[in-house]
Amino acid sequence: MPLIYWFSRRMTLWGSISFNLAVFINIIIAFFYPYVEGASTGVLDSPLISLLFWILICFSIAALFTKSYSIRPLIVALILRSIYYLGIGPTLNILGALNLTNKIVFVVSFVGNRGTFIRGYKAMVMDVEFLYHVGYILTSVLGLFAHELFYSILLFDLIYREETLFNVIKSVTRNGRSILLTALLALILVYLFSIVGFLFLKDDFILEVDRLPNNHSRASPLGMPHGTAAFVGTCSRDKMDCVSGVSVPEVLEEDGELDSTERACDTLLMCIVTVMNHGLRNGGGVGDILRKPSKDESLFPARVVYDLLFFFIVIIIVLNLIFGVIIDTFADLRSEKQKKEEILKTTCFICAVTQKAQNELSEALIPRTNASTPRKPGPLQQVALQWFLKADGLERDKFDNKTVSFEEHIKLEHNMWNYLYFIVLVRVKNKTDYTGPESYVAQMIKNKNLDWFPRMRAMSLVSNEGEGEQNEIRILQDKLNSTMKLVSHLTAQLNELKEQCLHEDEAARDVLVGWFPSGIKSGVCDTLIENEGLVLTLTSSKHPEGPWPTASAE
Repeated sequence: MPLIYWFSRRMTLWGSISFNLAVFINIIIAFFYPYVEGASTGVLDSPLISLLFWILICFSIAALFTKSYSIRPLIVALILRSIYYLGIGPTLNILGALNLTNKIVFVVSFVGNRGTFIRGYKAMVMDVEFLYHVGYILTSVLGLFAHELFYSILLFDLIYREETLFNVIKSVTRNGRSILLTALLALILVYLFSIVGFLFLKDDFILEVDRLPNNHSRASPLGMPHGTAAFVGTCSRDKMDCVSGVSVPEVLEEDGELDSTERACDTLLMCIVTVMNHGLRNGGGVGDILRKPSKDESLFPARVVYDLLFFFIVIIIVLNLIFGVIIDTFADLRSEKQKKEEILKTTCFICAVTQKAQNELSEALIPRTNASTPRKPGPLQQVALQWFLKADGLERDKFDNKTVSFEEHIKLEHNMWNYLYFIVLVRVKNKTDYTGPESYVAQMIKNKNLDWFPRMRAMSLVSNEGEGEQNEIRILQDKLNSTMKLVSHLTAQLNELKEQCLHEDEAARDVLVGWFPSGIKSGVCDTLIENEGLVLTLTSSKHPEGPWPTASAE
């Protein structure tokens, strides 16, 4: 399968070529359709235009070497030359055939990467992405053999290619049930307002219309009668009084021209269509298109209430509920996208995996051994995003102030593709040629156990942690040495204080012996150093006759 392998490696290239060809085809259709083959080159049939084409081709070839404009200018120049020499129709056929061929190559690459055909017909039918590419091929066939305007559908491929546009569509489809229920509520309200308008405000539904010049047909697709006579006849069949203070405008026909107004609520169906069509599309509601009543009319207060209720209930509340659901969903999708991008940039794919995520990876990468129960294997990229959202492991900040940066860690230490290649190697290698680690990993994969992944571990962090412990021990030793020096200095000061206190004690004893020759039995200065502290306590002399002498006693 070397050919399929070669196609599969360049699937992104085939997709880009298909989209660019679809854009070029639709640009030609937009500029020249409808075209006449005999006069397709009439505008371009000039020597000056031919010279300009050759200059454009030379410029596009020179642009290839600058690597700034890629190959698109050359393709545009070749397409213009083809239109000049062959015509618009043959050029569209050539581009359509190239686009169809390229898309078939893309589908072959897609099947080679996803393994679509080996999973059974049921899995193929349930694979929405595969069905989308098949529909793309069918649309290309219709554009090539049926009609050129089918190529316009291929521009929707932009939604598939751009995640932002895809999120715009998902903002409507994710909460589709809520939007549909709210829209159903709006239809119910429109139905109720139509009934009220049909019963009480029928004469106010008079719309201005722009009739076609040669359209004299009086038939109505909704069964609405024309003219005042038909209106009166309808009212009489409904047994309602059609005579009111409001003048009903006649549909006059003067000089072959019809009147520019018509009644729009003579049947309930037409009333519903009018309220839905004009009421929901006007910023002020249905009151913007109805007849402006006079304040002297008896139903003027009812018209005011009718217009205000429709405006506040349908326009302000119900429609804004639908818009609010869509906007909130789009904001949630944008937040999820930003969170995924942040996690992809700041979290390691290999060592930041929880046990539950490992089980999901095991289910995604390890196929079932029972071939009768095929299942869709999850792509590694999609599983990675699910891991990251649940992971609580090593992030970028763990590698701050380390010898190995986070980028080096995910590219060299924990390259996720190297792990995938190793899994593929273990699966395709002969068991008799296994090494010790390969045998261990093969057994773990067979048991759907991915504990061999270095979860929450990395060699660079282990070595850095060891160096950090040695640095901490060295710092503690320095602190201990400085503390011992301080203790030695304080011990020397304490000894000096002891000697000084003893010397003062002997001098004081000699003086007191002369005062009390018969009463001195102990020292005057009793130096008490408690708990190796520097507390000096001077006590009074122990004398049998009383306390120390005062100045008067001397």
